[in-house]
Amino acid sequence: MRGEFLLESGQQREGIGGAAGESGGMYISHIRSEGNSVMEALDELITIAREANIRAEVYHLKSSGQANSPLFDDAIAMIERARAEGLEITADVYTYPAGSTGLNAAIPPWVQEGGFEASLARMQDAELRDRIAQEMIEPSTEWDNMYLGAGTPDNILLVAFKNDALKPLTGMTLAEVAARRGTSPEDTIIDLVIEDDSRVATAYFLMSEENIAKKIAQPWMAFGSDAESLAPEGVFLKSNPHPRAYGTFARLLGRYVREEQVIPLAEGEKDQRIREADGYRLKRINEAEGDVARFSALLAEYSKAPEVTRRRIYLETLQEVMPAIRSKIIVDEQTHGILPLLNLDTRNGDRP
Repeated sequence: MRGEFLLESGQQREGIGGAAGESGGMYISHIRSEGNSVMEALDELITIAREANIRAEVYHLKSSGQANSPLFDDAIAMIERARAEGLEITADVYTYPAGSTGLNAAIPPWVQEGGFEASLARMQDAELRDRIAQEMIEPSTEWDNMYLGAGTPDNILLVAFKNDALKPLTGMTLAEVAARRGTSPEDTIIDLVIEDDSRVATAYFLMSEENIAKKIAQPWMAFGSDAESLAPEGVFLKSNPHPRAYGTFARLLGRYVREEQVIPLAEGEKDQRIREADGYRLKRINEAEGDVARFSALLAEYSKAPEVTRRRIYLETLQEVMPAIRSKIIVDEQTHGILPLLNLDTRNGDRP
């Protein structure tokens, strides 16, 4: 979605990155547009970096939409100019030509104002529905139309549904589902969102392999899956995650390093190790900061009520430790009138 580029004053832009910049942080942005207005969105990120004096990274850089592929060279040139100016601008990418978002990303933004429930109400209004369907097939510079960006319904893959009745459609293209139902692709999109009562997870094939290779070749490019780590079992098997969740780095090293030699093997492995090390570094920092925050909160409570806090720590420690103990013997020193007996005929806490 194009959105409005509202950060008009230097004060607003500095407010975004000022605190992070002072502590050596980075401004990372899923820029406002990756399609028709990608150049304006990229310029905004660079302006923020310049005025806030902060490092900045474009989150999964792309020029989205088949018709927007030529813009990618311009985007690379803009970043190179900023870097030549002395700005530390970087980007990250995943190594697939398809992006993933909701099927409702093919629906005009005005329909979605007020939230998902409001959009459902508009889609179920007969008069508005006709307007929605018509605007889905009309080229516009006002929003990033994912439906037109894919070029054809064959390039729109349905990957996850909430409604069990729709799950058999998982893995089918929009073209296949529309043909099965005998409805237009536009009406099929609206119907599926309504029936599933969700955004409907969807993969859109929006980028060219040529541009992916250009991204990978940039020395300031990092790599990331842009996806959750899903266990290949249980409920997760009922949907088809984007292959980037598992294959981003395998595809980088297999296709673009070994087969196409976009970057040397050693460099690809080096970049992967650096990113893994950075991830580990951030993990340890976050864990340490979390420990400090918890201790500070505990200290504040202890200063208010020492005895209550001490008792709470004792009970929480028992709650954590006791489940790990298989055999438990509780001795009550205040017991009177009965003979305490320890049953020695037990093994590992079980009766013979």
